[in-house]
Parts: sequence; structure tokens; C-alpha cells
Amino acid sequence: MQERNETEQIESRAATVEEAISEALLRLGARRDEVEITVVEEGRAGVLGVFGRRQARVLATRKKKQTRGKRGGRRRSGAPPDARAG
Repeated sequence: MQERNETEQIESRAATVEEAISEALLRLGARRDEVEITVVEEGRAGVLGVFGRRQARVLATRKKKQTRGKRGGRRRSGAPPDARAG
């Protein structure tokens, strides 16, 4: 049995990088802090805003959720470390 890759990853294109990121977040249903963004192409306006125009492209990958473990460390009794019982 193969292990399933649960990483959600999408590519988004728009006129600007910020618009492409916003579109990716919307499609993933995620907040910015839950996603790693890679800018594939910055995009450019081209000559006279028409010829050679390229859209910005980003790759958005949902970060793996981190689970919190129990807090480690010693318990504090409130007594100084050199206090002796008795």
C-alpha cells in the first residue's frame, strides 16, 4: 500500500504576484500563515502594456499542521532548590 501525499499544492496566475497569492489562498481556503508561497514568475507588463505581457505565477503549498505535544520540563513546587524536607 502506498502512502498518500496529503500536501495540497496549487499554481495560480494573475496580473500581479499579490493577486496570484490572493487567488491561491482563496482556492485553498487558507490564511497566508498556513501556506508557503513560491513565486515562479514575477510577471511583466510588456511593451506598451500589450506585447510580451506575462502573468505572475505562484505555487502555493499548504503547510503541514504541527501538533503540540505535552510541555516538558520539571514541575515547580515553589520551594527553593536547596530546601530540605523535615
